[in-house]
Amino acid sequence: MSGFNDPRFPPELDSSIISYLADDPASLRNCSLVCHALLTASRQFKFEEVTLKYQDDVVRLREVLLASPELGQHVRSVKISPPAQYVTRPKTLAFKMPEFRSDLITTHVRSHPRGKVALYSVGPEMSRKSTQLLLDVVPSFKSAVKLSLSACHISGHDLAAIISTMDRLEEVALLQCEVIPVTELFTHLDSSFWIGPYRQMYSWSHQDGPNTESTSATTSTSPVIRRLVVSPSLPIVGTRLLGSDAVLDYLIAGNLWHNVQSLVLIIPDKPTLRAAERLIRELAHSVLKLHLAFNFNQGAFDEIRLEETGSWLNQIAKTISKENRLQELILVDVSTSPRLRWLTVIEILRHLSCSSLEHLHVEPSRETDDDDEEPFAFHAGYHGILAEILGATNVSPTSEYGSRGDFRVREPENWKLPGLKRVDFVYYGQCVDEWKGFMAETYFGLERRGVLGLVAANA
Repeated sequence: MSGFNDPRFPPELDSSIISYLADDPASLRNCSLVCHALLTASRQFKFEEVTLKYQDDVVRLREVLLASPELGQHVRSVKISPPAQYVTRPKTLAFKMPEFRSDLITTHVRSHPRGKVALYSVGPEMSRKSTQLLLDVVPSFKSAVKLSLSACHISGHDLAAIISTMDRLEEVALLQCEVIPVTELFTHLDSSFWIGPYRQMYSWSHQDGPNTESTSATTSTSPVIRRLVVSPSLPIVGTRLLGSDAVLDYLIAGNLWHNVQSLVLIIPDKPTLRAAERLIRELAHSVLKLHLAFNFNQGAFDEIRLEETGSWLNQIAKTISKENRLQELILVDVSTSPRLRWLTVIEILRHLSCSSLEHLHVEPSRETDDDDEEPFAFHAGYHGILAEILGATNVSPTSEYGSRGDFRVREPENWKLPGLKRVDFVYYGQCVDEWKGFMAETYFGLERRGVLGLVAANA
């Protein structure tokens, strides 16, 4: 050791220690205080994922980057989210988002607890100010590949400005985000970002030109977004906020999303379903993995009728079938009404014919108070319909009274989904062994092909 407060270790030991502590932020911070070598080795982990909640956080981060510009190279993931006390609306997302980490490690950018202003919590003026602050630091994140915005009140124009400065961005998550009201949005929004219903419903003048401060960063090379996660925010009754489909309408109009290969959509209401169908139609040429999560509440059963939603669900299936590119389809329905869960799953699969599909994941039977004591028994009729749709029971007896062993399973090339290599069903109830036996009986054709996967999970 060269000194009491600056111990020296072999470089390989430094890396080994820091790598071991990479998933323990508290220990990582403490370890980085031991010596300069460990501090340097820890930077790639300490700054790998950054969470920004307040405008003051961005100011402090800007100061850090001015002193040590190389730190920006370590940032791989950025999360913009106001603190919990600024989020007053109830969440519509009833389950954890898979495959996208929302619990990001906060860097040591610290602020005073009083007098702080949250990022994107109110109004267009605050949105523009927050965007200007971010545009001072985001270009330093040369290696950032993930951007997540949660419960943010932001205009589509500002969002595009931020995204366009992150050249290597591959994943974008918009969770519970709100859109600035149209009457305020169009005062500073470039019309090139919006088409569809808004272009037909509204007109505005650009004699003064777009806001050059907000658009200065959009001239850079656009990133190639490969993964998009969207969980719309339901509008608050009595406010001027747009509906939950407004965010999806913006995505449909934008030119940043046409290389998306993995699309995750949370659908809480009928307008969102309608907009989701349009977005899927726009991106079907590139999407290889589609994750649809439905979360209709119990009261929606009277409003959401088969004749009203069937056309949108059917169109989603027909779009997938027409493109014939999709490789993985995940259907999750955590609606409080069990009938609604099966409505979405059955209607999509009934009209789906796609030879490219290899993996199907179905999760329609999360247990609720409305389910029977044996949910799989209650859903026996629905499983029977689904098994028939998938061709799992489409077998023919070799004799009039043939037993199961005498049945012949339909050949894969005659199936609606001949490329299937795995079909997973997830179950949250009790009596797991009985459920597995019931599923093996119902989906006999899938079991014979060796593609049936049964996953028992705790509710």
